[in-house]
Amino acid sequence: MTGRTRTGLSVAYQVDGQPCTLQIIDTNRPTRSYTLLSKPPFCLPYSDWSPDHHYAAMAAYQSGLLSVGVGRKGSDWDQVFAIPDVVAARVLVAWSQDSRQLAFINWSAEVTLIGTIRMENNIPGQVQLFTITGTQPIAYSSLAWSPDGHFIAFAAYDAPRRQGGQELYTLNLMDGSVRRLTTDTNVDESPSWSPDGSALVFTSAVAGYNELFIMDVASGERRRLTYYTNGYLPNWSPDGKSIVFESNLDYNYDLYIIGANGFGLRRLTYHHSPLELFPIWLR
Repeated sequence: MTGRTRTGLSVAYQVDGQPCTLQIIDTNRPTRSYTLLSKPPFCLPYSDWSPDHHYAAMAAYQSGLLSVGVGRKGSDWDQVFAIPDVVAARVLVAWSQDSRQLAFINWSAEVTLIGTIRMENNIPGQVQLFTITGTQPIAYSSLAWSPDGHFIAFAAYDAPRRQGGQELYTLNLMDGSVRRLTTDTNVDESPSWSPDGSALVFTSAVAGYNELFIMDVASGERRRLTYYTNGYLPNWSPDGKSIVFESNLDYNYDLYIIGANGFGLRRLTYHHSPLELFPIWLR
C-alpha cells in the first residue's frame, strides 16, 4: 500500500461511529475513496497507523490495554502485543516518522505523562515515561514526533486544569527537558511538524473560531494560515506543500486541505457525518 496515487497524495481518516473503519481518499480526486479496513479483531476510536503501515496502535479485546498490532494480513495481524498498565481509552498515540517508536499521552492523569516505546525486531520494548510537572493534559489533543525523532510536541494546560491556558510545549527525548512554545490566552493545541522539522502547524482559538497557525520553532514567530474556518487536528503532508485538517464550518465535520503558503483551500469530503476523525497522510 502506498500513500502516493497517480494523481497525488492520499489521506486516511476514521469515520465517526465506525472506529474499525479506515477510509482512504485521493487528495486530488476526493471522489475516489475506499475502505482499507472494516473488520479487524481490535479497534480504537483514536488509533494510529505507523507511517510504513506495518504497525497499528489499538485497544486489546477485553483487557482494554493499549496494544501494538504487527504485520497486517487483510483484517488480521501476525501478532498483537499489549502494553502493561496502559489503558487505551485514556491515551492518545503517535508514531515516529521512521515507524520505530510509539508515543502516548495519558489525558486522564492529574499531571501530563508522556510515554515512548521502541519497536525492536517487531516487539515493543519497555515504556520510557516522562512526567511534565506544572502541566495537566488536554483530552483528545494530538501529540507529534519531530522528523528526527528527538522531540515530541504536545499541548497541555499550564495547571491547574481549566484555570490556566492551553499552551504548546516540546519534550526533548534526549535529556527530558521541556520548552514552552506559546504564552498567550488562546486555546493552542494539536501540533503537527513540518517535514524538515523547522515549523509546527497548530490550532488556536481566535475570536470564536479555531484557526490554523504556523510557528517557526527556533524563533517562535507565527503566521496565521486560515480565517474563519474553525479548523481542527491539522496534519502536514510528507512533501511539505499541504496541510489537511477537519472543519465544522458548515456545522458538519469534513476534511479540508490548504497549501502551507495559505493558498488553495478546498474541501475534500462531503459526508455530512458528525465527525471525520484524525486525518493522517499515508506515505
